[in-house]
Amino acid sequence: MNLLFLLMKKKPVTRANNHAWRKALIRADIKEFRWHDLRHTWASWHVQNGTPLNVLKELGGWADLTMVMRYAHLSSDHLKEYTGNASVKKSGRVVVLKEKTTTP
Repeated sequence: MNLLFLLMKKKPVTRANNHAWRKALIRADIKEFRWHDLRHTWASWHVQNGTPLNVLKELGGWADLTMVMRYAHLSSDHLKEYTGNASVKKSGRVVVLKEKTTTP
């Protein structure tokens, strides 16, 4: 069984919006807490650690990529292979597009 939150006694947290939870938020000085914030953090960490957006869509249960694309800016790994496509080199006074190299 996968459990996200465990109490000190290793029992699963089954009620997280009770008095103890609200007191913990106050002690931590967390104001305007929303459960959705945890979902956002979870998705952000996934993208920052390389989870592909189509995989995150399935893990998070989103119907389409529209919502998932909000996290796309957190990773640029998918862009790395294209960054040199518009590179230029100077040859005398003429600017020439860099020749594309292919890897066998």
